[in-house]
Amino acid sequence: MSSYVRHLATFVVGSCMLAAWAHAAPATLYVSSDGNDAWSGTSAHRGLFRRSDGPFQTLVRARDEIRTLRQAGALPDGVVVELMPGLYELVTPFELTAQDSGTEAVPVVYRAHERGTAILSGGVVIRDWQPVSEPGIQNRLDDKAKGNVVWTELPADLFGTIPGFANGGCGYRGKPDYPVALFQNGERLQIARWPNSGYVKMGECLGASEARGHAGTTFIDGVFRFEDARLGRWVGEPELWFDGLWFHSWADQKMRLKSIDPQEKTIALEEPKSHAFGFKKGQGFYALNAISEIDQPGEWAVDRQARRLYLWPAADLRTAPVTVAARERLVTADGIAYTTIDGLVFEGCREKALTFKNCSTITVAACTLRHLGSTAIDIDGGTNGTVVGCDMYDLGEGGAVARGGVYETLTPGKHLIENNHIHHFGRIVGTYRPGAAVYGVGNAIRHNLIYQAQHQAIYFNGNDHLVEYNILHDVCLHTNDAGAIYACHYDWSQRGTVIRHNLVHTLGEPVAGENATRGIYMDDQTTGTTIQGNILSSCEGSGIVVSCRDHVITNNLAVNCRIGFSLSTRGINSFCAPDVKKGRDSIQFKKLLAKMDLFKSELWRTRYPTLLAPMDQDPILAHSAHGCTLRNNIAAGSGPLQVADRDTIKDTCTIENNVDFDSDPGFVDAATLDLRLRPDAPVFQKLPGFEPLEFAKMGLYDDPRRASPAVKFGPGVTPMPPIMSAEARQAAKCPILFPVAAAPGAIRIDGVLTPGEWAPVSAPDTPPGPVAELKWGADGKEVPFASRAWIRTDGDGICIGVSSTLDPKKEATRGHQWDRDDAVEVALAVARDPEAPAGVTATVLRGYADGHFESVVDGGASEDEAAAAGKGVEYAATRLGKGEWSAEWRIPFAAPGTDPKATNWPILAHLTVANAVGKFRAGWRQRMARDSWELAGAYALCLEQFGSVPFAPGFPVPCIRIDIQGDRKATTPVMVPGTGAEAPEWAQKWNRLVCAFGAARGDRWTPCRFEFTPQEDAVVNFELMGTQTPTGTPPVWTYYDDFRVDGAELVNGDFEAIGSDGKTPGWNCVLDQRFTVVAKGDAGVLALPAGAAASGSHVAKTSHDHRVVQSVSVKKGQKVTVSFQARAVLPAMGQ
Repeated sequence: MSSYVRHLATFVVGSCMLAAWAHAAPATLYVSSDGNDAWSGTSAHRGLFRRSDGPFQTLVRARDEIRTLRQAGALPDGVVVELMPGLYELVTPFELTAQDSGTEAVPVVYRAHERGTAILSGGVVIRDWQPVSEPGIQNRLDDKAKGNVVWTELPADLFGTIPGFANGGCGYRGKPDYPVALFQNGERLQIARWPNSGYVKMGECLGASEARGHAGTTFIDGVFRFEDARLGRWVGEPELWFDGLWFHSWADQKMRLKSIDPQEKTIALEEPKSHAFGFKKGQGFYALNAISEIDQPGEWAVDRQARRLYLWPAADLRTAPVTVAARERLVTADGIAYTTIDGLVFEGCREKALTFKNCSTITVAACTLRHLGSTAIDIDGGTNGTVVGCDMYDLGEGGAVARGGVYETLTPGKHLIENNHIHHFGRIVGTYRPGAAVYGVGNAIRHNLIYQAQHQAIYFNGNDHLVEYNILHDVCLHTNDAGAIYACHYDWSQRGTVIRHNLVHTLGEPVAGENATRGIYMDDQTTGTTIQGNILSSCEGSGIVVSCRDHVITNNLAVNCRIGFSLSTRGINSFCAPDVKKGRDSIQFKKLLAKMDLFKSELWRTRYPTLLAPMDQDPILAHSAHGCTLRNNIAAGSGPLQVADRDTIKDTCTIENNVDFDSDPGFVDAATLDLRLRPDAPVFQKLPGFEPLEFAKMGLYDDPRRASPAVKFGPGVTPMPPIMSAEARQAAKCPILFPVAAAPGAIRIDGVLTPGEWAPVSAPDTPPGPVAELKWGADGKEVPFASRAWIRTDGDGICIGVSSTLDPKKEATRGHQWDRDDAVEVALAVARDPEAPAGVTATVLRGYADGHFESVVDGGASEDEAAAAGKGVEYAATRLGKGEWSAEWRIPFAAPGTDPKATNWPILAHLTVANAVGKFRAGWRQRMARDSWELAGAYALCLEQFGSVPFAPGFPVPCIRIDIQGDRKATTPVMVPGTGAEAPEWAQKWNRLVCAFGAARGDRWTPCRFEFTPQEDAVVNFELMGTQTPTGTPPVWTYYDDFRVDGAELVNGDFEAIGSDGKTPGWNCVLDQRFTVVAKGDAGVLALPAGAAASGSHVAKTSHDHRVVQSVSVKKGQKVTVSFQARAVLPAMGQ
């Protein structure tokens, strides 16, 4: 055939194809993982007769075909690119630019042929694994891991330089790394870490320090002590990192080890200044990427320099290959318009999966985004971006982020994040990586379900956003000073956002020693929001807290929150005082004055009529929370409304018709989280103006654009606890201290409760002393047949005798299957930290009426740990005929892992009897718990034979603190702190020193010493105080005794002198700084039993708000040295 004829044929065929495209509505191109980019892409499958044609193989080829067709004018009704089921492994991101845009009339759609079946992956399967044989690595491995760990070398074509782990949330100053991650059987594998869960605490920080205002002193060199033998294990690790909340518990960061000194017990971190906030003692951290810490299936570590991965596989590598997240991003779009991505799955990349920059009218619908190293979807600029109906989970950072709108013109960005199911995010960077976030002007977050995260669920910044109909639960799980819905503006002009009809349910306990987690938290200078019709449930701080101007808070319901609603302040009486004192030179006024022409424009004055109100107010008082409205809000089982600076703001704020009560407000069924209010709900009688809440409309909804069926809550949502007063609920969370006496004699473990074994021979038939009554069902109600238990120690272990009552007509079963047969369960955990029972692993033992017992993993123990806990346990049971059976245990102290002869740690405990015939469980303590073995709200065993315990687990820790207060009117501090004393910035303005010595212990007196030097003659107050407890919780007490002072005269330092009028010479008990004298008894100077005081018989009993005070004269230049002893006051047994 001649060249002319060939060209003519090509022209005719091409013209026919263009004609066909021109009449298609719309055109469809097909992509298949087994396609071919040389084919036409016009059919979904390879032709039956024309085997040389079919779908394209890559999205890039389809994109380029669209460009060609557009140039030829062949897309009059748009184009659809349809991806057939399969795995599409991307080597580079799929890039779209302005030339790939659609138009309103000619849109472009990339969609799955069947939703959820076309997977775009940045992962690469690793198959070349080898057993570890190198002696150096073998010696480093944990004994359990030897023989189970394999290794592979990461090829150079996957990574030039293997990334590290450097990254962090708020305060990270460095360039982020996006590390590798491993997946097997569709699950993220855990990088080797110690401890396997939770955190350990930093010891004393060393090196240079700086004063950081109200935050106190921070250490900046990244060196701290860690008194643990684990240090020796980590020496020589090739790539050891640490993740910690190094200063603030809302700012996490991963940092590489610089050096370890096992002799000095110190850890030094690389690049410490990359963490803006510095370091302080007592903060939580854990080690990661340690080969020596691979101790269970699924754990791995990487040696970047050697390019080696070490892995203990979670499954057989032959049938379940491991995938490594290798590629950076999956889709990048810049300047595109009228484009939709529908029904695809994106997984296995290390950075953001989908990014859209300066795009307009783009939609991501019904997609699944999972197993990612960073944020799922990022929309930066442009307008009308929509993320709708997507499922996003197992995310290294956040879910969906959208930025858009023009501040100066208040033009909305109109980005929308709606009807998305977002969970288990922030898995690499845990703080300030919310599930959904909007920035700019006029964007919306609606109808999303968001749960399971360390920190925030929703964040916004800017103006005129809309946050509505979202359900957020089980977030802020390990943090403090955080909110499920959060904003932190430092600009009074950023306002106008509406937050309405959302449910926030269950926030984590704040990190110990910190303040709170809140439902809706408008932090610092966030201004001018409308908060209406929300339900705030089980928040560990306020349901709603605002702290600045012009908020409108109406018709909200707070249930089981520590505080229902709080109007805080960032005015002159707050930590912002140093800036507020500047008046119109403050940060806020400067921002206001800098754009005064803009703010005086018709647009801004109309939109925000109160924005310029501070210009007509006192420049200092203007920083308070003026112009707020709190009306028609209900606090059920929550602390009462708190208002700061009430006298300052009373004339500009409206605070009315806010009602408190301690019972169910009228939910249809709180136990099942049906939070609709009944028509006859008590709230409508108690507050007639209260409007029905829109719970039925909250959360996900079924829609053709949903990736999966809509659900109301995620699996494992925390149940609604009983609704009670804040005080009662806090008490219910704390374990009850239970005294355990020594056995009167030898106990024979035979299943028979012989009185002479459990009580003195002279006692009646029923053993005396504290009895554990097992009578509470899982629903918190009494069961029909209760059981009883007695607990003793024999010097080497815990002995438990149980008398189990059945239906009088029935006998105990003969099998040994939990929840099918009659059994008794013992759950134990040693509380070595006052924070317990948070996060403890329980030793769970189950004994059956047939005499069989087992040690199980239900409480979080590994198989090996459970087996070890069962060694040495003795158990026997006796079936006593109809209506009764009995059992006896001897549990070695080694089973839960304690040695009370060394330290008498409290032992968290709960007992449960499973009644097979009645089909119920009878528990020791009345509580709402998911599982019988949970130790929250249980008991704490105090083994009397070994003395006092050091603390009461779960209770606030009594601290040792003495403040030295000078003349408050002094313009400069007149005392120079020495050893043991400090003058933080917040205290300097009050001419005050703080002498803090950490936690007091309940099992011994702690000697303390501090020094200071007066700069002039003065009279100062010694204020003996303790721990500040949250509102709604009882005070925590500290004893002081045996004061000795050099350089000044202190009267009655051992508290032994008591006047004829009953008063204590030299000392006065006052309530906080209001100096209101309180009655004797609960506070002040009192007598202890013989031998209990540090000196003599009298001590001072104090709390943060009940201070024992003495005025002391001091001389200029004369150093004052004070020594004393302190001890924690433990709660009474049985309380």
